[in-house]
Amino acid sequence: MKISEQTRENEHRTTREAQRGTPLGGKFHSILFRKLFIKRLCTLAAVIALCAACAGTADAQEAQESQEAQKAPGALVFRYRFMEGDSYRINSTVRETVYVNRRYSHSAEITNRITVDVSDARTGAAPEETSALNTCTFMTSERNSTGTFTWGREYESVFRQNALGVYDIGEEYFMPTVRNVPTFPIGAVKPGETWSGTGEEAHDLRGKFALQTPYRIPFTVTYT
Repeated sequence: MKISEQTRENEHRTTREAQRGTPLGGKFHSILFRKLFIKRLCTLAAVIALCAACAGTADAQEAQESQEAQKAPGALVFRYRFMEGDSYRINSTVRETVYVNRRYSHSAEITNRITVDVSDARTGAAPEETSALNTCTFMTSERNSTGTFTWGREYESVFRQNALGVYDIGEEYFMPTVRNVPTFPIGAVKPGETWSGTGEEAHDLRGKFALQTPYRIPFTVTYT
């Protein structure tokens, strides 16, 4: 902005001097014109460079991931990809056997029905800065050893997940139970390579232990 204002001031001064008949030699006038032209050219170049830097953030990230993958034959870069406005549904069945103090307690079959809406997708220069907001509804039902189904709770949950798979979720949300699984390393992964991450389980113990926030259990996960 300062360069543009100074350029206009020089142009106005030159025009006024010419109108008053101030002697401006052809050589001096040519030098002044070249200076004004160079200033405008530099300003335009700076604006173009700034726009290119802003627009190329996502392309630079993808190019970096591609370069990482090319360092070793067969290496791949793993990332979560988020689409603004995407919506999907997950149905899962869990069959579990429960032991208390190493003694059999009961068996159960748990059915989960989950809906997810993706919004506020953000793209950053680093995978940790690329993320999206997930708004979810969890519905659970359980069939016990007698064969009868019992309708469980219905949970609402909102959390942000980045491109590496790490969650950012508030203490007030009890779902999902398993979090930060799987997570991916920043660099490319070669066939047979092993990496590790920290996962978490969050359990709703309001009914039996009157805990008003999830009981969270961290654990280490190894991926190959």
